[in-house]
Order: sequence, then C-alpha cells, then structure tokens
Amino acid sequence: MNGDDKVLGIITQTTPPSTPLDTLKALVHRTIDRLDYVIDQLSGGPHEVPEELVDFIDGIKQMQFMSLAEHVHVAKCERLDELRHIHPDGYKYADGTPVLETWSDQYGCMDFYPRYDGDRATRLREFHNWVAGNRERAATETIFDEIVDGLGLSGE
Repeated sequence: MNGDDKVLGIITQTTPPSTPLDTLKALVHRTIDRLDYVIDQLSGGPHEVPEELVDFIDGIKQMQFMSLAEHVHVAKCERLDELRHIHPDGYKYADGTPVLETWSDQYGCMDFYPRYDGDRATRLREFHNWVAGNRERAATETIFDEIVDGLGLSGE
C-alpha cells in the first residue's frame, strides 16, 4: 500500500485473501470509524451544523450496521433505538484472525487493520511515536497553563 492509499483508506487485495464477508466486515468498521470522525469534527467546531446533516451521516452509519446485520448479529442500543452493538463474530474474519486491533493510551487511540495496514511492528512503532508526541504536547500545554495561571492572565 502506498502513502496515498493510507490517506484515502483504499483497501487492496489482502494476504490471506478475504472472503466477501471478511471484506464487508473491514469496510463496515472503517466506514463507521470515519463517519464518527466526521461527526466529531462537525460537532466540535465553531460553526452551527444543521441537524439534518448529522442525521444524514447517522443514517449512513445505520446502513453500515444493517448491511453487517444481514450476516452477523448486531443488537440495538435501547437508549438510541439504533443498531450499535456488533457481535464478537463481526470482529473476526472467517479464519479467526481479528478484523482490527485497537491500540489505546491516555494520549491517543488508533485502529490497526492487520490485512490492510501493512507491517504491524512498523505501525505499532508509529503509534507509540504519535502517542509520545501527544504526551509532550500535553506536558507543554500544562506548563504553559501553569505559567499563565501564575501570572494571573488566565481570566479566571
């Protein structure tokens, strides 16, 4: 996979070859993740986002859950009255290997798709480097906030 493929999320032929259901599982998980990211970006900005747009994106997410639910049990979240909870089989390929691994730390979280994201050791090293950078930025922000507070410039 070249660098452009990583940015665009293009899925290429895997080793071992995936079944059609394997491919659907990977695509559903990646799509839901990307749609969640879009909603987070729209919701966290300074601009008013039309509720219809968020509903439209949520509708696309529901289509993803529904397509997977034709093959794997997906339960409803009673509070939201939406499909949300994918059975553990939805996280495993036909051969029993994981569709994705989630790596998390106090300073970040990353999903790794073993069949699509390249060498695991390389990606895990990239994750640790990214987390270390986030940790350093957080420490710098804390020091800055303490200086601002000490000078009485925080406005509080």
